Order: sequence, then C-alpha cells, then structure tokens
Amino acid sequence: MKDKMTKGYALLFAVIVSAVVLSVAAFIVSVSRKQFILASTARDSLVAIYAADSGIQCAVEAYYKGTLATTSSSVTIPCNGADVVSAFNPVNFGDITGLGIGSSIYRDFYQTPAIKIGLPNHVCAAVTVTDGYYDDVKNGKPVHMTVIESRGYNIGGTASGESCPDNNPREIERAIRLVYRGG
Repeated sequence: MKDKMTKGYALLFAVIVSAVVLSVAAFIVSVSRKQFILASTARDSLVAIYAADSGIQCAVEAYYKGTLATTSSSVTIPCNGADVVSAFNPVNFGDITGLGIGSSIYRDFYQTPAIKIGLPNHVCAAVTVTDGYYDDVKNGKPVHMTVIESRGYNIGGTASGESCPDNNPREIERAIRLVYRGG
C-alpha cells in the first residue's frame, strides 16, 4: 500500500512542477511580446520623426533658394538627390480673423496643399507651406509670417510620394513646424 502512495505522490509532484514551469514560460513570453511591440513602436516613431525632419530640411532649402514660392502652380524641390515635383496650387484665404499668435487678422494668407516627398526605405513626408501677413496687435503694423509644416510617416512612401500617407494601421505620424516671422 505504501508503494502505491509513493507513485501517486511522484506523479502529483511532476504535474505541479510542470504547471509552474509552464506558467513562468507563459509569463516570460507575454512580457517579451509586449516589449517587442513597444520597441517596434519606438523604432517606427523615430523613423517618422526623421522623415518629418528630412521633409522640412528639403522645404527650408527650397524656401531659402527661392524655389518654394506660394504663388506658382507647381514646385520642384531638390530632396535626397532627386527632384520632387508637386502640384502647388495655393489657396488664398484672404482675410481671416482669430488664428492666434497675438494677431487679429491675417491678410493675403496662402496655404499650399501637401507637397508629398518620397524618401528611401518606403517612408515619406507631406509638407505644407502657409504664407501671409498678420496684423500685430502690439505695434499695429502687418508682419509677414511663413509656416512650414512637415508630417513624417514611417510607412507608405514611394519614390514619387503618391501614397503618402498610406492609411495603414501601423502608420505613425510625427510633425515638425517651423515658423518664420518677419518685422
């Protein structure tokens, strides 16, 4: 009778040890999976911010060279060793009130549709340019302001940038805004 009890105890002990080892393994796999997702998201976020930075650098270079004019119908921007040609039809909003930045009225306010820039490794940036004058409430005279905003995406880029953004569930967008105010 004692021999039968020992055999049952060994089987019970083996089942308990197996369950504990399996639980620890499941916990480690769960934590590893979450860490992998966090690391992938951080990597994709970094790629998106670098894409936004590349887009704004290309736009700023074109702005300083004078090739980024808000009154032309198309624009060619040299970017990453290639020329990006984009339809550029800016929208003239005329006088707009209440847009902030210590101003009361924007005058001759132009905004371009997004200039889509395809970057290497299937990432892209969409750059918009806003240009106009606003009435400064502090000194009472109009002030020129140009805003260049670049939205970078971690996926969706092609050489021509036509599928930027891609509307993919894994797509991450990061934006950089550059504001020039004149006197």
